[in-house]
Amino acid sequence: FVVDPDPVIALDLSEALVEFIPDGVVHVFSTIAEAHAAVIQLAKPWLTVISVPSSELRHPEVKQTLHGLSEHTLVVAEAPEYEDLAVPNAVRVPRPFTTEMISRAIINLGEPSS
Repeated sequence: FVVDPDPVIALDLSEALVEFIPDGVVHVFSTIAEAHAAVIQLAKPWLTVISVPSSELRHPEVKQTLHGLSEHTLVVAEAPEYEDLAVPNAVRVPRPFTTEMISRAIINLGEPSS
């Protein structure tokens, strides 16, 4: 899953994800709530890349939602936003990010399970 309200950024993140999971299907959502609703219909993904405004990360339900959204989470966020989340199996990529930074973070998560 990729979560970002900006379609251009979402496309960049999707392309980086497809490089490492070529047989996978990437679903793009504008909000964390939309991605969470999709888990029920689609299945829990190996990775969710979250790049949303800090106001959404501060929302009280977000921490609980992120805990069950996917096996791994890559959060594009500033350090204070990320530290408050304390999501297991997550890595942070700071803003502003590059595709190379996203790629390195995905590599550090390891291989998706079959």
